[in-house]
Formats: sequence, structure tokens, C-alpha cells
Amino acid sequence: MTRDELLDLIILNIDDNNNNEIDYARMRAVLNNFIDVVLPAATAAADGRVPYVASGAYTSADALKVLSGIVNVQKLKLTSGIAYADYIYNSGTFTGTASRTLVTKRYVDGRRVVVGTISDNVNLGTSLRVGQTVTLDGGISHTIAEGETFLLKSQTDPAENVPYTAVAADAVPEIADWYSAEENQEVAILKGPATKQVMPAVEEGEDPVIETPLQAQQVSLLSTGWIGNSYSFDTTGVLSILENSHILISPATKADSDLYADAEIFCASQAANTLVFSCVEAPTSDVVLNVIVL
Repeated sequence: MTRDELLDLIILNIDDNNNNEIDYARMRAVLNNFIDVVLPAATAAADGRVPYVASGAYTSADALKVLSGIVNVQKLKLTSGIAYADYIYNSGTFTGTASRTLVTKRYVDGRRVVVGTISDNVNLGTSLRVGQTVTLDGGISHTIAEGETFLLKSQTDPAENVPYTAVAADAVPEIADWYSAEENQEVAILKGPATKQVMPAVEEGEDPVIETPLQAQQVSLLSTGWIGNSYSFDTTGVLSILENSHILISPATKADSDLYADAEIFCASQAANTLVFSCVEAPTSDVVLNVIVL
């Protein structure tokens, strides 16, 4: 019996009884047929197979195949060693730890992904080419591959502070095809001290602006790191700090607070990826601080 035939049988029994009770024999017949129809689908699901209806009957397959229409996927998990995929290729083989032939090029979770952010001014006429080595925020050295996208942050022309994609060794990089100044976009960052940037929509004629997310980290001022009454802390790879960054600093524990107060420590100045502390008397123990970059 097919699924449609089962539905017809249920409707027939209800019509014959004028929507009143169905007798035991009829109910048992409907139940048996229901089990016959649904059991293959339940068994397939329990075995990890994909149930579907063909010619009115439930059957199953070992893989999901979509011949037409649209499939909305909230979460995609790939097996056999592939933890996640940033995007799916139009054709060919997925270049992960295991091979999967995948169907269409779309971001799995809707994110916009860049390899990293670059705070140094980039000459787009000669740089950001495939094969070149670039320094990402956090002091990370990276050799550029074709199709990789980077988020620029300190261009002389603010309009260039947008995601750029490397297309070839002898071609000028292009603005990422997914970037739009007309909508808020969250950009995931694969390498560097930050994990995401939020790029807000801008009015027509205005330069795009990048909102830097809050950063928080514990840092240690080592007792051996003081030179006289001064301590220069390099935040490269820990926190991304600019000369005009807004920073909150506080001792991590009561013990650190006591050391901080006894030595009369304070942050005297800041520069790119540098915090300079001063004190009245250098502490004899390490001082752990909570640093928040707004």
C-alpha cells in the first residue's frame, strides 16, 4: 500500500462512519497499513539513510540528492575528517582532509570570510598579488593564494578600507564580490587577534567605515621586564592596538591589585601594538592585568 492509498483508506473509514468512531477491525486494518507505510522510513532514518517518497511509497537512499528546487541548510556537517567548509565549490573535489564532490558555491553559514585584516597601507597597484607575502594584523606572515580575500583598514583613501580579493600574480586585486556598502555585514576573520569585523551600511557618497569589535585579554607584566621604572609591552599577536585606541586596564585579582597599587603602576602611553607602563618602584612579582580594547 502506498502513502496516498493509506490516506484514502483513512478518509474512507471516516466518511463511512459519518465522522463517528471507527470499529476495532477497521482501526486495526488502518494501523497495520500505517505501520507498513511508515516503517521503511523510520528504519531508514535509524540506519542513517535519507527517507523519501517515490511513486507514492517510502524508500531511502544513502545520500541526499536534490534534482530541482531550493534547499535551505542551517547547518552543514561533513564527515570523514572534514570539520567544516567555508564554501562549496561549483564543481570538482573539495580540497579538505577528505574528498567530497560538492554541488554549488555558496557560503555554508552565510558568513563573509577574509583570511585576515591588514592595518598597513597597501599599494593596490603593486601589492596584494597571488604569490606575494603579506603581514596580517597580529604580525602574521601569509603567502597569498588565488581567491583569498583580505580586509584593509588603514588606507590613505578611506573608500579602500573594504575587503579585496587577490585574483592573479599579475592583476590588480578586486573588491570582494560579496561586499556591499548598502547593508550591514559581519565579516569572519580566519587569522589574527580579532575573529570578526562588523562593516555597517553607509549612505551614498560616504566612505565605508569599519567597526572594530571589542577585544579582551589578560597580559602579564613580568617582574624581570622592567627597565628602571618603565615597562614596554608588545601586544603583537595578543591585542590589536592603535595609537588612538580606547583602552581599559585593571588588575586581574586582589593580589595583582595590591602589587599594582604598591608599585604605583600606570599606563603612561600607547602606540601601535605597544603599551608603555611606568611605576614608582618596580614590583618584585609579576602583575597580571585585564586589558580591554574598545
